[in-house]
Amino acid sequence: GKGVATAAGVFFVLLPLEAGISLAIFLAAVLSTRYVSLGSVLGAAALPASVAAIDRIRDEPIRVGALLVSLLVAALVVWRHRENVRRLFSGTENRFSLRKGNDR
Repeated sequence: GKGVATAAGVFFVLLPLEAGISLAIFLAAVLSTRYVSLGSVLGAAALPASVAAIDRIRDEPIRVGALLVSLLVAALVVWRHRENVRRLFSGTENRFSLRKGNDR
């Protein structure tokens, strides 16, 4: 839909640990709230934070290129989900459900 899966695939190749952290946050958000859009936004936001955190934990210099690209992609994901975010705040966003008609 909004490029999240494609971006995730690219980052799993380039930054597997950081992408795994983002995936864990995505799954935790979706499983706890049933909002895929919220999981997408939180997972995207977690990517640049995990790039910086992993570098700090490893006591290595920040990988500026990886951080900038992950910030750009995170910003794009949030931008593409702006209508979903509005619906989240207004309480009208659809929830993920395996059953038809049970989305709120």
